[in-house]
Amino acid sequence: MFTKVVGGTPLEKYFGKIIYSGAHTASAKGVKTGKMDASFVPDTGLSRMIDRGEVKKGDFNYLWTSPIIPIDVIAYNSKLISKELATKVSKAFQSMTETPEGRAALKASKFAAFPAATDAVFDNLRAVLAEKARLKKLKKKKK
Repeated sequence: MFTKVVGGTPLEKYFGKIIYSGAHTASAKGVKTGKMDASFVPDTGLSRMIDRGEVKKGDFNYLWTSPIIPIDVIAYNSKLISKELATKVSKAFQSMTETPEGRAALKASKFAAFPAATDAVFDNLRAVLAEKARLKKLKKKKK
């Protein structure tokens, strides 16, 4: 999605070098320590790091915010779980905002809610994964 922001320039041409740190937290720490010039980090992960005192919001310059990409998803395998059980679990998560216990659990987990999702919600994630696969294939060609 970032390539659209920079006029379609492929990531490997826009940035001098692309690496995978292995974790979003490692990416944020890499930027903070100067080992990386930039990284893509979800705001939820960065928020948790700030809360734990690992980094400060002011440690970073925010260059771009992507459209929402679902990362903390609860899904089920319809071949293994009955539709009835899936419906009950889904309703339990979606109604968390309606009870004090649910709101407390949401607050503790730093989530506002667990809304139902359609398949289209995952289109941004698919775009990210497609770009990751393209870069991996490009890296293999260079070897």
